[in-house]
Amino acid sequence: MYHSPQNILARLIVCVFLFLATLLHAETITGKCVGVTDGDTATILVDGNRQEKIRFWGIDAPESKQDFGQVAKKKLSDLIFGKEVSVYITSQDRYGRNIGKVYVGNVYANLEMIKSGLAWHYAQYAPNDTILAKAEQEARSKKVGLWSHATPTPPWQWRRGDRNDQGNASEKQAASASGKYWISGTGKVHNSSCRFYGSSDSGRYSDSPHGANCKVCGGAGNKTKTDSPTEENEEGTKYWVTSTGKTHAPHCRYYGKTKRGHYTTKPTGDNCKKCGGAGF
Repeated sequence: MYHSPQNILARLIVCVFLFLATLLHAETITGKCVGVTDGDTATILVDGNRQEKIRFWGIDAPESKQDFGQVAKKKLSDLIFGKEVSVYITSQDRYGRNIGKVYVGNVYANLEMIKSGLAWHYAQYAPNDTILAKAEQEARSKKVGLWSHATPTPPWQWRRGDRNDQGNASEKQAASASGKYWISGTGKVHNSSCRFYGSSDSGRYSDSPHGANCKVCGGAGNKTKTDSPTEENEEGTKYWVTSTGKTHAPHCRYYGKTKRGHYTTKPTGDNCKKCGGAGF
């Protein structure tokens, strides 16, 4: 179809007008940061008395109960809390929060969180941001922050319940085999026989138990429990099969813990989704 020069020019003028209109409606707010919720959300005091909650554009930090969640919150607090910031609003989320690019002077806070290894590039919502994508790759290669873990769980998976349980089970099994203790986020020491071993949202495995011993397992004072056999005999590993037919491996938090069940070297039934059962 033929378009006259006049029609082409008219179309160009309309496109330029729409582009300029978008720029004019793009909002920038400035104010003092008066609160940090987590590694990607903060509250800004605007005009001296109006609070605006800001969700950082293009990044997704660990949730508060995830590994590095509190570390990410502290990092963001160090960057912006109590300081004057500028927020370039890009959109709003479904909760009505403004989403934006946050600056403290010339420091781009969104980018700094990724460089520190304390946030992911949120590619689903910022697919064309090569700066954030490159920063994440560099943080990965340097193994900084959360990338010091082999398989960190992205927060968008954690929120929907996909928390890498199989990977956690493998890590727990390796820690148990090497005689490590589990130090919970509250400082309690758990040994490998404990149902709380490796099960809390925050904590770490350690060769050196420092903290209060767990009252359930005895912590560092009682490494094994006589009523939970985990050794191998000539026939193979002993599994715990519950009365409902679920099979649990020796490293499972439910191993020998239910009121009804039996130990067996020949497991039958469904494998536990937490530990992998006979497939661990």
